Amino acid sequence: MFPVKKEITKRIKDRISKVINHGQFIMGPEVFELERKLQKYTGFKYCVTCSSGTDALMMSMMAMGLNSYDNVIMSPFTFVSAKECVENIGAHDWYVDINIETLLMGEVLMDNIKNKHIILTDIFGRPNDSTSVHPAIIDAAQSFGSFSSDIKENDLLCTSFFPTKPFGCFGDGGAIFTNSDEQNKKLVSIREHGRSKHDKYKYERSGINGRLDTIQAAVLLEKLKIFPEELKARRKIASQYYDMLGGKLELPEWTINHSWAQFVVLAENSEQRAVYRAFLKEGGVDTAVYYPSPLSSDKKLKVANDVCSRIFSIPMHPYLTEEDIFTVVWAIKRAEKVLF
Repeated sequence: MFPVKKEITKRIKDRISKVINHGQFIMGPEVFELERKLQKYTGFKYCVTCSSGTDALMMSMMAMGLNSYDNVIMSPFTFVSAKECVENIGAHDWYVDINIETLLMGEVLMDNIKNKHIILTDIFGRPNDSTSVHPAIIDAAQSFGSFSSDIKENDLLCTSFFPTKPFGCFGDGGAIFTNSDEQNKKLVSIREHGRSKHDKYKYERSGINGRLDTIQAAVLLEKLKIFPEELKARRKIASQYYDMLGGKLELPEWTINHSWAQFVVLAENSEQRAVYRAFLKEGGVDTAVYYPSPLSSDKKLKVANDVCSRIFSIPMHPYLTEEDIFTVVWAIKRAEKVLF
């Protein structure tokens, strides 16, 4: 279930009805209206919407011209989409272990690698710190609303509008943000099979079918109106969790600039994690494991392997009530009485 504020349900239905009436289901006016409003919201010069967060990554790699000669440095602690995009481009993936306090990729010390590129993954809503490698692709699929300030002109920031994300639509969707005139032109072309701006049947480069459906744009236009309110609610809930948990469970380092796509905790080991999850399930609380294993089997990635063995998430969305939060915490405390 992906909660939607009741007050905007009618407005979303009205928006969708307008799309049905005008019939421009692909690249309709709502898509361009959304792009303009997202530019204003984020402060980026350009926004290019697309069909998913994965396609946003793929399009970014294509716009940067990545190929089989390139090496892409990334975190092993994320969803598989980044890895599969690198493989589909034909480039080579290199992994840097994560920081135990932030769960973000650690410091990049790979000066010996040629043709080096980087994907910075914002994890669970926390944005990355600065990087010495530019241009960079920032995978902000989980962190819309909490972007890093260290964005250079040719960097590309990707996000996802999947329903479980902080800013989600009613299906798949994504966007790429940039301040580069040149990259914007490439992305707009790549999104529509690499076509020319002036001729529908002239193709300037390789591309994909990466367009955002107009209906999803219509949904996002209404959800954008309440997004700041939802983001504030997520941060308040996270603060309550921090006040009520801790001690036995390890909590990632707190930061103000965080959109809290998920709220994760770490048990001492996998056996304790199983006990916590069992008590939460008994109390009617859903949990999940993000992520069961790193993207690489390299045993040198010690922190990533350790974190994957004991991390789990507890409920996080803007409409959790005080009773919901108490139910989660009560189940965790019951588990701790058994464990300790």
